[in-house]
Amino acid sequence: LFERIALVAGPVTEDEWVHYWALAAAAPSVHGLQVIQQGLRTGPGRSVVRMLLDTFEAVDSTASGDITLGEMREACRRLKDKCRHVDVVAHAQQWIDGTPSG
Repeated sequence: LFERIALVAGPVTEDEWVHYWALAAAAPSVHGLQVIQQGLRTGPGRSVVRMLLDTFEAVDSTASGDITLGEMREACRRLKDKCRHVDVVAHAQQWIDGTPSG
């Protein structure tokens, strides 16, 4: 289990633990979870996970660990601004903007 969660060799951090279980609950499949974890392992995994968790914590207006759809959209806007070098897929931009894709 810890080998699946860890993004780098060594002990699993709290960030890795939270990220893994949140992703496991939301991933469309076990394969999808594995693909994302592998991508994080070959890139700047821990720093990306910390940035994601910081962003979600910042938009969580009740500090409950649960965010609303509006807060999720705000988190996506903030992440998009932080990651301008990454191309945004058209339907993802439509979702962030709250417009129907089609």
